[in-house]
Amino acid sequence: MRFPSKVFCLIFPCLLLGLALLSPAAVQEKRPFEPEDMFKIKRISDPRISPDGNWAVFVLSEYGEDHRRDSGIWMVSWDGIKLQRITDIAGSQSSPSWSPSGEGLAFIFRKEKERTSQIFMILPETAELRQLTFEENSVRSLEWSPDGKKIAFLKRDVLNDKERELQKKGYDAVVVDEYRLHTRLWLLDLDSGKVRPLSREGQTVFDFRWAPDGKCLALRLSEIPTAEGNEYQSRLVLLDVETPEEKILCRKLNALAAPCFSPGGDLLAFIGPIGTFKERGIVKVQSVSGEKPYGLLEDYPGNVWDLVWHPREDKILAAVSEGPHNYLLKLSLEGKTDKLFEMDRSIIPYWGSHWSVNADGNRAVFLNETTGMPPEVWAADLKKRETRALTSFNRYFEDIQLGEVEELRWKNSEDGREVFGIVVKPPDFEEGRKVPLVVWFHGGPAYNWGLGVHVDNWARLFTSRGWMVFLPNFRGSSGSGMAWMTANVENWGRGPMTDVMSGVDALIDKGWADPERMCVGGGSYGGYLTSWVVTQTDRFKAAYVSAGVANIVTEYALTDEPSFLIGYFNQPPYENRDVYVRNSPVTYASNVKTPVLIVHGENDERVPLSQAYEFYMALKHYGAPVRMIVYPREYHGVREYAHQLDVWNRVMDWFETHMGK
Repeated sequence: MRFPSKVFCLIFPCLLLGLALLSPAAVQEKRPFEPEDMFKIKRISDPRISPDGNWAVFVLSEYGEDHRRDSGIWMVSWDGIKLQRITDIAGSQSSPSWSPSGEGLAFIFRKEKERTSQIFMILPETAELRQLTFEENSVRSLEWSPDGKKIAFLKRDVLNDKERELQKKGYDAVVVDEYRLHTRLWLLDLDSGKVRPLSREGQTVFDFRWAPDGKCLALRLSEIPTAEGNEYQSRLVLLDVETPEEKILCRKLNALAAPCFSPGGDLLAFIGPIGTFKERGIVKVQSVSGEKPYGLLEDYPGNVWDLVWHPREDKILAAVSEGPHNYLLKLSLEGKTDKLFEMDRSIIPYWGSHWSVNADGNRAVFLNETTGMPPEVWAADLKKRETRALTSFNRYFEDIQLGEVEELRWKNSEDGREVFGIVVKPPDFEEGRKVPLVVWFHGGPAYNWGLGVHVDNWARLFTSRGWMVFLPNFRGSSGSGMAWMTANVENWGRGPMTDVMSGVDALIDKGWADPERMCVGGGSYGGYLTSWVVTQTDRFKAAYVSAGVANIVTEYALTDEPSFLIGYFNQPPYENRDVYVRNSPVTYASNVKTPVLIVHGENDERVPLSQAYEFYMALKHYGAPVRMIVYPREYHGVREYAHQLDVWNRVMDWFETHMGK
């Protein structure tokens, strides 16, 4: 494939500029990390390598002058020399997908001022752009058929004319658990331009993959279109393209993800759980004839977060988190593993696409970050097992003074189990000088901190103030195998807390952390664990709780994924209320002496706003120092530009006020 000649006009001056910046005269003293640096980061996602392995495309998003994110698709050559955005037309671009021949690139595009996102195709050799769909509702994801003649895509249902008319008149009552609108699978014929539905009404499709012969697709679907259906009540089916007849392969009501076919089409692999536990972390292999699936990597000392089948071999390529690192493994059907290369991240990347391999399986592109640089696109030669960076959009980080990031291992003082975590040091850290400590919890709880730059979790904002940041991977975290991931079942609070406090004591014993100047915080499950910690100890000067669960009993009734809690407590609260009450921070609210800052999104469906009010009112009742902030329009976490700035400033002020600068 050739590259449009105009790209050289963009590349050559950039190379000269890069050389100028590297000259001695251009070398400047490094500066501190500032909140504004968070918004300068160019965020990269969905790297897709071309079938011949000579090109890669990816999505790059950045804030514009209007403080809104713009996302565009870029293209880079295998040698990293040629780099260009595929089109300058304003709008939001996502989901790039190469045609099987590599001659065309389909993607989802919502043009500026347009209401819906549609499928477009560009021919990279000529830069010819063509719109392929004209749907009333937005298209979500897409995949080419193996012969390149069709594209399957997802689209949400729309109300019919009668329903719209009734809605305009105010007849818009909602019947709980009766779902009218679903996201269905559709098929676009590229020759005729015709579109037809593939999946049935009344079902939401979450994942889909073409079989190698193009005669059927593997779907992960559910009658429940919410997170509950997606995460915990989906089934795996084969759908015939022509009939369309469904064949159920796996109806387990547990977490499933990423189904993919073997090259011969006789087997499917997907990510699943062990037993009745509802968090995925192992590989499962399923025959298309319907035999019971079997598990791989059940005893592996890490956890799987993504997979594809090797395009030329009867082996699976699995992305795993093992300790503080992430790797791409080649996995045999007998369970033998071969590490191909390392791809590190600050936190396990459960969601989204982070790597891909070419049609021969000898080249890959992936997202990789270092302890001094946010994620960039990297290339991997799988035969030589060599990796290198292809992009450097965030090179300004080289001018920022950053502290060291390192792994810490310690033993739980009560049961002796080994725990690992990450320590981010302030830039001016000196051995023998104790510094303030911020203990920061990840969500999940089945996530884990790894070796990376640690920007999104605000660690660099804390360290720029001279504070050390401790990121523990307590029991229940991923990265240490399924036994560790399930070690917090019916023990959500106390067990993880003992892991954390043993790590805190280890840092104090090393002479790094000042025990009189410590704060704690986190979001989602991290918010829950923060709430638990402050009900059990007053060792921290201040706490930050974001989107945290306070009362697990009421959380079960109000969350958009109640089965998540059954995975950890084995029964609903109506069958075993005691275990829910015993693990709820609000039960112990009278113990709190630590000043607590509570932050919550008004529209959070995962952890509803009522959870924040329950904890706030309990602390207020018992006279604990507490402040609560609600952000309009926000869901599970804070996303809007102004809201992010506001919450950062509030957290920094809260910690400095109660811990001291």
